[in-house]
Amino acid sequence: MKLVALAVQRYRLTVLGIILLLVMGGVSYYLIPRREDPFIKVPGATVQSYYPGASPRDVERYVTVPLEEKINEIDEIDKIFSSSSQGASLILIQFDPDSDMDENLQELREKIREAEADLPEAALDPEITRWKTETVSLIINLSGPFSHGRLFKYAKYIKRDLEKIPEIMSLEIDGDQEREVHVEVYQNRLSQYRISLDDVIRQLQAENVSLPGGHMDIGRRRYLVRTDEAFMRAGEVGRTIVGAYEERPVFLADLAKIKDTYKRPEYWVRFNGQQSVNILVTQKPRSNLLAASRKIHGRLDQLAERLPQRLKLLVFADQSRSVSQRLASFQKNLAIGACLVILLTIFLMNLRMAFTVGFLIPLSISFAVIMLYRLGHSLNQITLAAMIVVLGMLVDNGIVVVENIQRHLDGGKERISAVLTGSREVLGAIASSSLTTMLAFTPLLFMSGDTGQFIRGIPVTIIFAIAGSLMVAVLVSPLMSHRFLKPGGKGADDSSVIKAYGHILRFALDHKILTLGITVTAFLGSLLFIPRLGLQFFPKAEKEIFVIEAQLPQGANIETTLNLAERIERILLAREEVESVMTHVGQNGPRIYYNINFFRVKEPNKAQFFVTIKGDIRRVTTARVIKELRPLMTRLSGARIELKELEQGPPVGAPIAIKIKGDDLEVIERLAQGYNSLLKSIPGAVDVTDDASETIPQIEIRVDSDKAQLLGITNATIGQTIRTAIYGTTATSFRHGDEEIDVVVSLGETSRTDVATFDEIYMKSIKGFKIPFRQVADVRFISDIGTIRRENLTRTATVRSEVQGTLSESVIDVLKAKAATLQIPPGYLVEYEGETQERNESFMSLGWAMIAAFLLVYVVLVAQFNSYKQPFVIALSLPFGLVGAVLGLWITGYSFGFMAFLGLVSLTGIVVNDAIVLIDFVNTIRKEGRELRTAVTEAGRLRFRPVMLTTVSTVAGLLPLSIMGGSLWGPMGNVIIFGLSMATVLTLIIIPVVYEIIEKTGEMSAAFPVPSG
Repeated sequence: MKLVALAVQRYRLTVLGIILLLVMGGVSYYLIPRREDPFIKVPGATVQSYYPGASPRDVERYVTVPLEEKINEIDEIDKIFSSSSQGASLILIQFDPDSDMDENLQELREKIREAEADLPEAALDPEITRWKTETVSLIINLSGPFSHGRLFKYAKYIKRDLEKIPEIMSLEIDGDQEREVHVEVYQNRLSQYRISLDDVIRQLQAENVSLPGGHMDIGRRRYLVRTDEAFMRAGEVGRTIVGAYEERPVFLADLAKIKDTYKRPEYWVRFNGQQSVNILVTQKPRSNLLAASRKIHGRLDQLAERLPQRLKLLVFADQSRSVSQRLASFQKNLAIGACLVILLTIFLMNLRMAFTVGFLIPLSISFAVIMLYRLGHSLNQITLAAMIVVLGMLVDNGIVVVENIQRHLDGGKERISAVLTGSREVLGAIASSSLTTMLAFTPLLFMSGDTGQFIRGIPVTIIFAIAGSLMVAVLVSPLMSHRFLKPGGKGADDSSVIKAYGHILRFALDHKILTLGITVTAFLGSLLFIPRLGLQFFPKAEKEIFVIEAQLPQGANIETTLNLAERIERILLAREEVESVMTHVGQNGPRIYYNINFFRVKEPNKAQFFVTIKGDIRRVTTARVIKELRPLMTRLSGARIELKELEQGPPVGAPIAIKIKGDDLEVIERLAQGYNSLLKSIPGAVDVTDDASETIPQIEIRVDSDKAQLLGITNATIGQTIRTAIYGTTATSFRHGDEEIDVVVSLGETSRTDVATFDEIYMKSIKGFKIPFRQVADVRFISDIGTIRRENLTRTATVRSEVQGTLSESVIDVLKAKAATLQIPPGYLVEYEGETQERNESFMSLGWAMIAAFLLVYVVLVAQFNSYKQPFVIALSLPFGLVGAVLGLWITGYSFGFMAFLGLVSLTGIVVNDAIVLIDFVNTIRKEGRELRTAVTEAGRLRFRPVMLTTVSTVAGLLPLSIMGGSLWGPMGNVIIFGLSMATVLTLIIIPVVYEIIEKTGEMSAAFPVPSG
């Protein structure tokens, strides 16, 4: 109380504190980074290895397994995924989100170095790539009637200019092609000059050197000595002497065609059907996205004047627009909610009281924004929604304080006495209610995984906002009440509503069994009704962009995939509602949304499309466009095409994912095909795929080892020769300007398209004789499994499905019933993952958070009331919230999803506040000597208005979120609104009934003690 008195008496200091808080809040609001969604850290790395010419089985056995076993020794690893395909091994490592990623990468490099000793000699060194965790802020697309090289030069020019913007963290040119010098050797001339491909490679490496030769001291000066015979341009490569024939030197140009060209394309970027180049812009994490975007657009406008008019510069996936729209919507909802709260307090109290109470909102929000900024959080839909959720609660403490002060003023007390007495009477209650609310959200801070990261802004924002509200209610509300309140407020005795409540309360107290019976029945009924609402994890993102993923059978080359992509583009661009199509052929696109494309892998048989739609999203929805496009895509035979809406929440993969794990690939394939067929027969399951039945055509080379050894030719020599002839081998490289240009030796492009190439390949024996390849090896065509996938060192196949017009849970229930017909052999495991697994894990985590919140709240209540019974009475208000929550979801038509469950957890700390205020006041009246029934009814009558005011203010603050929050926030808003409303009504009736029963039971036990012995 000394603090309250000091705040009132030293009001100048309090006023300065208020001004300082508002100024710091305004500065923090200006500086805090803006994002549409929270930052989700998915720490991981990719290890990619190549074993040229090896089958998937050999890659798995000799490359993937040795690497996996070493990598698995790292303690901080969460999951390991791998795929072994023709000549390539890909391992995805996901680390513990709380671990140090730099230390993880260092340990990963050490383990890879240890494993390299066990890898085949022909295997190339593994490459480690760290996953990108930041989303691309925007994409600058360049297209037009120019060659790819010219587009790339324009992109580099723009990139150099944009690098001057301080808010930009990185700029990456996407879709560029690296320059290469192709040395296409004529096989007949190799034979003529008796020179092998290995001779060519060795000579190029030997001639392209730049070696330091030390230094010489001549006179008073020291001169560096260096041998600089490195290539400077492509023309010098042809002058390399690679051998001798009939006593004259043989130059490389005599037996090869030298071409200064580009690397054979493995990845294409296209925009609206044209070849293009992208510049990917990623902003610094703590920078202002909106300011950065404005600077980028300004620079592009200036650059456009210096670039060719035919060059098209378009900005795609500009996050600033989405962020601006999303934040503006939430800020509008926040302002509407604040106005509703203030208007209701004016209506239910009076103008002076409403002003005193409403002043808490900007002060509490300022404190929360300051803390968010200092802790490194951003202003996003999560933190803004949390402010809307807590908006009504911010005035609860002020309402209780101001209403009690006004009651004492109306009772005739002197102003300073009314302020100090009124504050003292409720200080314990508001401190406990604030602490219980903060503790109810505290367990959410410790939720692990992607879901925990996604929602962490909610508890952080609410905890600091409530803490600010308590601080302001204790220090500012008494001062404001002292300055502005006058006797003659709206009294509780004059209200007909309160009189009606008094009659209902007395009836309930006289008919306790009936009252409790109705309540218990409603609670049990709500529990039984939850399954009928349907279960959902997170809803769709409701954005004007969606993703299409197309996949051809394993073995399809980049040209075939490009042809498919062009056909899909024509279908999309023919649609009136489609605005633009960005295509990535041979590799998935950049991470334009926070929960997709964490890593990018080049796969020549795959293409990904980002499709934006135009027009009003309420008129032309993404879901409708996808539904209309699916039948058109099914006409493209030979390809698996999936159409996906972006989804809210953490990354969960496909809505339905069934994983089959075991050892035998044939058994895994049979089970995967069985689940695939079952899923296709279930209505609502669409785009069903499995990755077990893919096969790839192969050319198998069988070496006659005995004959090869007699001729002095090793298997490594044969393998390297084949690789050089067909794929090409990088012999050396040189710098030209700022480019590093590889010199690649091969038999030319035709060697990849004609099996007769094998008839033209010769190798050199240890005695220098030419040996035809066909003399030591045979070639045959076979078909084998395309990719062997493993998860946590176990072979795994996955059956995936999207859902349309239903919930994934409904499809899973039907699938489980049908899957009883499939016989799972011993040693094989079937797991339901995807959205189902993530939802179950997150719901379990939220359930533990709710239990922890309840225990923490109970401990605080025991400490305040020094009783075990009274906190139990208060805790009974929690089931009342569930009754209203289920009713609210049923009325509004929402499913019971993660955000609805989060709303229930929020209710844990909200609904007890009314019961705390009520029970605390009953105890105060009983200390004055009133009998039990009188104390209960009097406390109910006197506390009715502040209890209803706090509830109405919270509901009013949440109304914009509930109505305009969309499918993500609507369920949470409705759960809290209906749950709190129902809990408040039942609290004012049921809590007094239970309190009287328990107190009377205690009095009877004290009057009739159990005799000892």
